[in-house]
Parts: sequence; structure tokens; C-alpha cells
Amino acid sequence: MQILFFLGFFLVSYILLLQIMRFSTYHKYFLYMLPPLMIYAFLAGYLLYHFGLSDLFIWYVIFMLILFSLKKKKEKKLMGTMESLTELTKSDPQFALIKKSGENSLKYFTYSAIVYLVIFSISFLYFYN
Repeated sequence: MQILFFLGFFLVSYILLLQIMRFSTYHKYFLYMLPPLMIYAFLAGYLLYHFGLSDLFIWYVIFMLILFSLKKKKEKKLMGTMESLTELTKSDPQFALIKKSGENSLKYFTYSAIVYLVIFSISFLYFYN
């Protein structure tokens, strides 16, 4: 039963996290979305402890790392597809802006994932000890 509760908690927290990260990956909103991301990470760490899922902490982090890496790989593949589609228009200045925007989105996704995992871990360990 604890495993099912953990999976439910994990799925809900991941879906909510993706909604927050949807805004934090845009370079315009990254700094504005850091406080909500940090508060959410702190809350998720507390709830994992509060619900008695302490022994599944490592699994939570491992699953998050796997999902983050799969999402980043998917985004990189999408960037590669976009580049191959626009091969003919590389001299266009708009192409450089689109490419830079995609690269920035990947960079901010990585930053957001790191911030989430660090704050989540610190929060959980604070309440655990």
C-alpha cells in the first residue's frame, strides 16, 4: 500500500512540478519563478517526510533524475529536428534567435531541475533529522 501511495505522490508532485517548470524554462520568467519553484521543492520534501515515505526518498530522487534526463533528451531531439527542418534558412537572422531560445530553454530546464532536487533534498533531510 505504501508503494501505491508513493507512486501517487510521485506522479502528482511531478505533474505539478512540470507546470511550474513550464514557466521557469523561459528566460524572461526564470528569476521570477525561482521562489515558487523553491517553495514547491521545500513543500514536496516536507510532504514526503510527513506522509511517512522517508524510506523511499532515494527512489524519489532517482525517478526524478530519470524523468528529467528523459525530458531533456526529448527536448534535445526536438531541437535537432528543428535544425534539420530549417537547414535551408540558416542565413536567416530569425533562425539564430530560434536556436538560441531553444538552447536557453534547455539550459534553464537544467537549472530548474538542479534547484528543485537540491532544495527538495535539503528540505527532506532537514525534517528527517
